[in-house]
Amino acid sequence: MADNKPLIRLQPGGKATVLNYNVPDSTSYPGRNYIELQFGDDYFPEEPQRQGFTALAGFSPRSMALSELRNTVQAAMEAGFSNQNVFPDLRLGPGILRLVSDKTQNYRVVSDVPISPKLAALDPGEVATMLTSGHRLHVYRSLFGTLTYTYIKDTLPSNNNELDHRLHDPSFPPTVPLPLSEIAITSPDPGATISGQQPGVLVNITGTTTAIRRRIQSVQVKVGANAAVTATPKAPNDWSTWTASDTINAPRTQTVVATATMAPLATEPPLTVTDATEITIVITANPADTTPPSVVITTPTDDAQLTGPDNGLVLNVTGSASDADSGVSLVEITLDHDPAAYVAAAPRAAGDWATWTGVVTVKTSGSHTITARAKDNVGNVSEAKTTLTVTLQKPPPPIRRLLLVEEYRLSSYLGNYGAGRTLRTFSLLPGEKTNISVKTYTKRTEDAKAAQSILDSFTQDSSDNFEKSVTAEQSNKDGHTESQNYNVEAQVGAAWGWGSASVKGGVSGGTNASREELAKNTSNATQKHVASASAKRNIQVDTDNEVKTETGEETSITRTIENINVGRTLNFVFRQLNQEFFSILHLVNVKVAYYKEVPDGTGDSKKFYREVSLSQLDPFIDGIIADGLNSDGVNRREDVKATIRHLLENIFDYRDTQYVLYEERDFVDPNGKTVPGSGYLRVRKDIESKFQDQTTGSSFTVPGVIMAVTKNILRTEGVIVEALLGEGDALDPYSHGLQDEKVKTQRLSNSLTDAEVDKVRTALQLIKDRDTAGADLFRELFPCCPPAVVGPFPVKLVNGSVPESE
Repeated sequence: MADNKPLIRLQPGGKATVLNYNVPDSTSYPGRNYIELQFGDDYFPEEPQRQGFTALAGFSPRSMALSELRNTVQAAMEAGFSNQNVFPDLRLGPGILRLVSDKTQNYRVVSDVPISPKLAALDPGEVATMLTSGHRLHVYRSLFGTLTYTYIKDTLPSNNNELDHRLHDPSFPPTVPLPLSEIAITSPDPGATISGQQPGVLVNITGTTTAIRRRIQSVQVKVGANAAVTATPKAPNDWSTWTASDTINAPRTQTVVATATMAPLATEPPLTVTDATEITIVITANPADTTPPSVVITTPTDDAQLTGPDNGLVLNVTGSASDADSGVSLVEITLDHDPAAYVAAAPRAAGDWATWTGVVTVKTSGSHTITARAKDNVGNVSEAKTTLTVTLQKPPPPIRRLLLVEEYRLSSYLGNYGAGRTLRTFSLLPGEKTNISVKTYTKRTEDAKAAQSILDSFTQDSSDNFEKSVTAEQSNKDGHTESQNYNVEAQVGAAWGWGSASVKGGVSGGTNASREELAKNTSNATQKHVASASAKRNIQVDTDNEVKTETGEETSITRTIENINVGRTLNFVFRQLNQEFFSILHLVNVKVAYYKEVPDGTGDSKKFYREVSLSQLDPFIDGIIADGLNSDGVNRREDVKATIRHLLENIFDYRDTQYVLYEERDFVDPNGKTVPGSGYLRVRKDIESKFQDQTTGSSFTVPGVIMAVTKNILRTEGVIVEALLGEGDALDPYSHGLQDEKVKTQRLSNSLTDAEVDKVRTALQLIKDRDTAGADLFRELFPCCPPAVVGPFPVKLVNGSVPESE
C-alpha cells in the first residue's frame, strides 16, 4: 500500500476515535394498550336464556373447607391447570404447566416453556387461600418473556380481610407463611358421652386437616391409654377429611388426641399439629336398641345467606350420620318440612354414613328450612335442621367489550458516554506511596440485582421491577386490573394501559387521549425505574497509605501508586462514568378484540376473549355485532368497521404528526390479476419513524409511530481517574540547585553517550565506504588498545604485554 496511514487516529483535542456513530445497541420490551370502543348494547346480539345453576356443587371455593379446596386445587394443578372451574382464565393448552413433587415431597411447577422463578415456586395452598379471599389466579407473559402470575380480584366481596390486605401489599406473595396448617376433630363432639355394650365401646373419630405449603404425611389418633392408631384419609394423599376407630374397654372420661405430621420443606423442619377433645365412655349390658341415630347437616351452614338465579337454586346438602348400636340404615332430606318431598341421600359408601350428600331445589326467595332424617336398623329416627335465607334474582347483564388492541415496544438506545459524579479525591505528597481499591455494586449478587435496569439489563428481575413501576402509574386502577382478563392465553405482552372512548363523544379524540395517557405513564415509569436502579449503583474508592495491604472479598481492583515528583503534590480525582440512554415508545401493530363475561348469579362468571388482525376485521365484526340498523338508520356492522378505519387514520405521534396506520390490499391470482371483492385491511409495513436528538445529533429509526421519547442517565461500573500536578513548589534554593546539578549531570551523560554513538556510526560508515584514508585518520584520532590474547587459560596483561613468565 502506498498510503501507510494508521487504522485509528485520535480526534482533535486527543479525543478517542468513534468508528461509526450509527451502531444502535438497543434493548426492547413489548407491551399493550387496550382501548374500549363504547358502542351501545343494541350493537351486540341478545344472549340466550341462562339456565339455573347448582350452588355448592362441583367447585365453589367460598363454601368449601380450606383443606378440601387445597386438595382440589392441587389435583387441578397436577392435571395441567386445565380445570376451567378452578382456573377459568387460563387457556394455556394441556400440559403447558403442571405441578410435580420431588422425593422430599416439595412442590414445584414445571413447564415446556420458560417460566419465572416465582411461578415455579407456586404452592397449591397459596392458590386455595387466595380463592377463599375472592381472588383467582392469573397467568400472563412478563416483559422478560417468561410466564408469571398474579391474582385478580373477583366481584364478590372478600371474606378474608387479612388476605385481602396482603394481596395489595407490594411485597405479596408474602415471605412469611400463610395461615398455619391445622387439624380438627369433628366427631365425636367435645364432652360427648358414648355408650356401648360389654366388653367394650367402638369409638369412631372423624376430622379434617388443612395444610398450607405442606404435604400431609400421616394422621395419628390416640384415645386414652390405648396405642395410637393411623387414620384413613378420604382418598390417597387427600387428608381433607379422615376417619379412625378404636375400642375402649374402660368406662370413664377419655382424651382423644389427633396429630397430623407435615412433610419438611427445603428450609423448614417437619411440622406436627394436634387437636384434642374429651369424651365419656359408658359401658352397659346388652339391652334393646332404643337410642336414635345421630345426624348432622354440614352444608349449608345454619343461617347461610345464598343467592341464585330467578329460575331456581339447586343446593347440594352434605352431612354425617352415625349409630353406635344397630347402625344407620337411611338418611333422607326435605325442604320446608314437606313430608311428601323427602328424598334419599347418598352415603359415602355402602353402609358408610360418616358423610352423605343430597340435593334440594329452592324456587322462591326468603327463609327456608332443610331437614335431614336418619333411621337406624331397628327403626329409631332422629332429625337435624338448618335454616337459610335465599335470594333469587336475575343475574347481572353480560359484560361485552369491543377493544382496539395496540401493541407497543419500548426500545432503549445508547447515547453519550462520559464522566459523571466525583467519587473521591486525594493527594500524594512528594515521594509518597499509597494503595487504592475500587469496590463496585456488581461484586455482591444482592447489590447487582438491585441495580439492574431494563435499559442495559435483560433479566427477569429488571423486567419485573419495570412492570411494577408501570402498574403504579395507572390512574384507572380498576380498568388496568380488568385488562388482565384480556390476557387469557398468556401468550401476549403485558398490559401497560387501558382506556375507553365514547363513540358518540368523538372516538378519535378519546383514543388519542388514551395513547397520551399511556405515553405519560410509561415515560414516568421508565424515569422512576431508571432513577431507582441508578441510585443503587454505588462505587467505593478507598486508599491506604501503607505499602502493604490485604484485599478482601468485595474489593475488585487494588493498585499501588507513587508520586515520583520531589517537590510538587500529585492530586487524583476519581469520577464514575455515566451512560446516556434514549428510550423510545413506539406503536408497531394494532388488532381488534372482543371480550365477553357472562355472570352466573353467584359472583362467578364465564369469560371469552378473542382477538384478530386487521385482515380478519370483516368476518370478525360480522360474527360479534348484531345485524340491522341503529337508531340513526346506519347499519351497525358497517358503522363499527368505518369507526375502526377512522381511528387508524387519526393517529398522532409525540410531535402531533398525523399517521394513517392501515392500508387496503387485494389478493391476486397466480397470473397477477386482482381478485374482485378480495380487499382486506392490514397494518402498513412501510411506516418508520426517526428521532434525532438536537443536542448530541444522535438519531435512531424505529418501526411504527413514536409516541414518546425519554432521555435517561444511568450510572455504570466504569471509573475514570485524572491526575493533576500541584502548582506549589516545596524546594528551597539550595535544593533547587542540587536538582539543577543532577539535571546538568544527566544531560552531560546523555551528550557523552550521543558522541559515542556518533563515533560508532562514523566507523561503520568508513568501513561501508572502504575509505582507507579516513580510516587511518580515525585511528589516529581514536587509538585503540592492543587486543587481548585469549587462549585456553586466562592470560593477564601487564602494561599491555604478556609477562615472560606466562
